[in-house]
Amino acid sequence: MSPRTIRPARPDDLAAVSALLADSYPTLLAPDYPADVLARVLPFIAKAKPNLLASGTYHVAHDASGQLLAGGGWTAVAPGAEATVPGVGHIRHVVANPKTLRQGHARAVLEVSLRQAKTAGIRRMCCLSTLTARDFYGRLGFVPMSERDVLIGPERVPFPSVEMALTL
Repeated sequence: MSPRTIRPARPDDLAAVSALLADSYPTLLAPDYPADVLARVLPFIAKAKPNLLASGTYHVAHDASGQLLAGGGWTAVAPGAEATVPGVGHIRHVVANPKTLRQGHARAVLEVSLRQAKTAGIRRMCCLSTLTARDFYGRLGFVPMSERDVLIGPERVPFPSVEMALTL
């Protein structure tokens, strides 16, 4: 495993995180989603969100050369919502470099995020997992609650997902 540093993301990480998402998602999601669905949703999900990178709750892992290995974080507000529920947090935009999979980078980023969330008073962490990442979250202790389609983009393309939760 290559040495890594984990730090909060910054707004100037936008291009690098977007590049990682654009490299990772098509590769990793392909076995679990039809090509036509991916073609329609990837333009919307494979872009870094500036407000998330500036939140202080999104983290990136990088190696000594600065190459991004993983990213991910949490927010108190659910994706697409405006209000918070006290004590409830939401995992956001987790990504792993497909060239360094299974080396613990995404797990390490999420462990940092979960500790930060717990310190901030979050007691239940929710996650809308892709079908691909369901087992990854399960190994972190998340429990599947239900399966549902998330509607993506202006066409509202149904994207099969798994609602999962973890008590902190």
